[in-house]
Amino acid sequence: MAVSPERGQFFCEMCGHPIEKEDLAGRCIVCGKVLCRRCGVLCAKCGKILCRVHAKEKQGAFYCQEHYPTCFIVTAVYGTSDMKHLSAFYNFRDHYLNISSHGKKFVKLYYKHSPSFAQIIKRNYIFKNYLRIIFLKPIYLILKNIYNC
Repeated sequence: MAVSPERGQFFCEMCGHPIEKEDLAGRCIVCGKVLCRRCGVLCAKCGKILCRVHAKEKQGAFYCQEHYPTCFIVTAVYGTSDMKHLSAFYNFRDHYLNISSHGKKFVKLYYKHSPSFAQIIKRNYIFKNYLRIIFLKPIYLILKNIYNC
């Protein structure tokens, strides 16, 4: 723990600065480091404390691994390394769907049901290829050519 033995004072384990009691953010839920308010952030979804190494940022908000918003189905089909396809779907969600009440409801419904659907896709190679060719590729082309995503 980052405590000075002579004064019982805390030190931030990220930046090394001394922390007064009112500036203590807490411990990162992943690595356990003691953090000051500058180095510790809260997950926007669950409120848990994270260091900036373990927090994932999305549009100015920070998330823990469990609550980071992602495109489950696109990731299950293309994998995490295919940023060309993932970026198009992220941009459509962020710049078109999340600006209307109906779009926000769709995104909420998607995040509720798509994780279990994505697990089925990951295990079925034929279904994964079918979705890639018949469903996601045409949507990607529409997003790219019509919405400039």
